[in-house]
Amino acid sequence: MNSRALPSPNDLLVLLTVARLGRHAVDAAEAIEDRLGALTTAIRQTDPLSGLLRISTIDGFGAEIVTPALVQLQQRHPRINIEMFSATRKVSQNRSGVDLEIVAGRNDVTNAQEMFLTDYFLRLYASREYLLSRGTPQSLDDIQSHSFVSYVESALLVTDLGYRSSELPEPATTFQSIRLFAQLEAVQAGAGIGLLPNFLVHDRPELIPVLPDDFLRQLPIWAVVRAESLRSAVVRAAVEAITLEIASRPAAFSD
Repeated sequence: MNSRALPSPNDLLVLLTVARLGRHAVDAAEAIEDRLGALTTAIRQTDPLSGLLRISTIDGFGAEIVTPALVQLQQRHPRINIEMFSATRKVSQNRSGVDLEIVAGRNDVTNAQEMFLTDYFLRLYASREYLLSRGTPQSLDDIQSHSFVSYVESALLVTDLGYRSSELPEPATTFQSIRLFAQLEAVQAGAGIGLLPNFLVHDRPELIPVLPDDFLRQLPIWAVVRAESLRSAVVRAAVEAITLEIASRPAAFSD
């Protein structure tokens, strides 16, 4: 009966050597990991960008552009805390409680600095189903026989965003909301023709431009900040992050 051969002394020596090398490799890897962890902690502790950023931004633009910009900023500088408020309003004259405001349209700014961010464009859009059921307008006058989706005119502080300031004819019926995303959903659901910004609909092929050669509105977006807030490195970094996010999406702001 054959028996399994026992390892030779040389084989045992090789096995012990390999085991010792493996242990050394594990110890080295753990040491490197510990050093990297300590380095990361040290970097975070010495990161000059820290503190609370409170920002007020217009509805829609805040979700589509400002939010991803600030998320990336926070990932690069994890000691920054962010509070963001969505409000479609005129620029505040006292600016109490916020470090930075993002506003649209004409501004009457006092005791603050305004920085131009970008222009954006408002066009008329409708769902394919709505146009099939109600017909496609051939002129702006045809709006009178259609339903229209827009902001609540009586509650709108930025009048540039309303259909009345657009000099469009009075529609037959309206669906109004103070929230831009509710308007977007209403247009997609077939509630009517909507006045929507290009940065929100440029990648939504299900929305059909209505009278694209007859109607276009251009509005600016501004960053408004008090002089003392502008001295904050966090505020300056936030403005830069938003600017870079806009620049990375040229299709979203083209006419």
